[in-house]
Amino acid sequence: MTTGGNYLAKHLSGNRSKKPELEEKTRHNKAFEAYQAPYVKYTRDCTKLLDWIEINREIRKQAQQNFINTDYAFKLYNQANPDKQITLPKEPRFLDFYQPSLKQKTAV
Repeated sequence: MTTGGNYLAKHLSGNRSKKPELEEKTRHNKAFEAYQAPYVKYTRDCTKLLDWIEINREIRKQAQQNFINTDYAFKLYNQANPDKQITLPKEPRFLDFYQPSLKQKTAV
């Protein structure tokens, strides 16, 4: 975050009349005060967004692990109960619905 303080210090120093310098400094300070609240809100919103992204990444990771654990639980159940086999339906694959043409298969 740049405040422009060095710029102002460079241009406001010297032996010139103090009135224009004071007006510029006042204008700068007012603008900076007005800038601070939106910048804080922007920073807070960015942090919330990054937190939301991370939480959703963790949820997706946990959902994938739950799916893997469910598959494993089915395998264990089937091993423990061979007379009551539970079978999952076949996972659909895109190739079951669409076959690429020969031209598409050989395209580089």
